[in-house]
Amino acid sequence: FKRLFTQGMVTLGGKAMSKSRGNVVGIDVVCDKYGADTGRLFTLFASPPDREMEWTEEGVEGIYRFLGRLWRLFDGRWELDAVDYDPDALDDELKALHRKRHSVVKKFTEDIERIHFNTAIAQAMELVNDIYGYEAHGEVVPLAQPVVAACLRDLVDALAPFAPFICEELNERLGENESVHDRPWPSWDEDALEADFLVYPIQVNGKIRDQLRIAASATEDEIRDAALGMDNVSRYTEGRQVKFFKVVPGKLVTIAVK
Repeated sequence: FKRLFTQGMVTLGGKAMSKSRGNVVGIDVVCDKYGADTGRLFTLFASPPDREMEWTEEGVEGIYRFLGRLWRLFDGRWELDAVDYDPDALDDELKALHRKRHSVVKKFTEDIERIHFNTAIAQAMELVNDIYGYEAHGEVVPLAQPVVAACLRDLVDALAPFAPFICEELNERLGENESVHDRPWPSWDEDALEADFLVYPIQVNGKIRDQLRIAASATEDEIRDAALGMDNVSRYTEGRQVKFFKVVPGKLVTIAVK
């Protein structure tokens, strides 16, 4: 064989599950209450597979809620048969969702190849959250339909090995006649991963004071000038000495003043 991978133990109350200890949670109990997919997904998500995994009822319920959120996205609010769109015609919010879709497929694929199932599933959760976040933001424009439909199709394809039963059901809602398990693995576009603009939360002395939207190509000096020039930031920095200024690329600007 080319590689040896040794998985961690499943524990309950800090002790390894075993029949001799009488602390085994039977799969039939999980299936009856939450469904087989919940049990499978929780087992893969709860911990990196090479480490111990603590079995918790709260964790199982969390995965059950996630699958419920995924299921509700297929309740008719989105036109699931429309998946073709022009990325250049999208507004900033939809471009961000388009970029997230391709980013998730790429990271999901790479994580599976590294046997990092827990982080792969976390990527799917992020995309589901972003879709709900777009819905909650305001009016849904017509171009959102194919973008979200494409996101949902990729989610079903990527999660199918982890949650095969619910994904087969959702695949039917996509209007597919073939099994989800017979389809090719989803692909991503490297060009779609490049952002035109980035949004940086601005943190001053440990508290978020504003958000800076700036070109992705901006230098650290340009980010510094723009951040310190924002009204909601300058009111906390004006007349004070900036002791520390750090940009975490694509994520956060941290400022410390005295």
